[in-house]
Amino acid sequence: MAGKILAQLVVMGGQVFLRAFTQAYRQAAANAGKAGATGASQAGAKADDKKKVVAGGMEVREAWKVLGLEDTAPPDEIESRFKHLFEVTDRDNGGTLYIQSKVYRAKEALDIELGLAPSELPTKPTETPTPASTTPPPAKDNGEPPKKDL
Repeated sequence: MAGKILAQLVVMGGQVFLRAFTQAYRQAAANAGKAGATGASQAGAKADDKKKVVAGGMEVREAWKVLGLEDTAPPDEIESRFKHLFEVTDRDNGGTLYIQSKVYRAKEALDIELGLAPSELPTKPTETPTPASTTPPPAKDNGEPPKKDL
């Protein structure tokens, strides 16, 4: 008899728990849908909101941290820090594309926040192509595969 009552209590408790869990899941899904719909409208929020999400989904506060500047920095300091960090994080200098994109998105977010014109990316010096007259003549075919210079 006691076993039967205990089994019924366990089943009832499980049902209550399952109902509460499904209700909480539905509520979380509904809240996530609302947050996604309002995320795009956050870019038009007040300028004094430090959590404002702008370009690339980066918060303005995070943009200041990525560039390592205070929020009172003048635009020319922002520009010089951006150019320096963009060059330092270049893959040719041992950086990564991920970090370099963070620097770019931070600058983009601050440009939008401060109403500045977007800056152009720093350019790398381009190599000039060698004239066709200095290229070596094609190798003679002696039946062997061509040798590759390492």
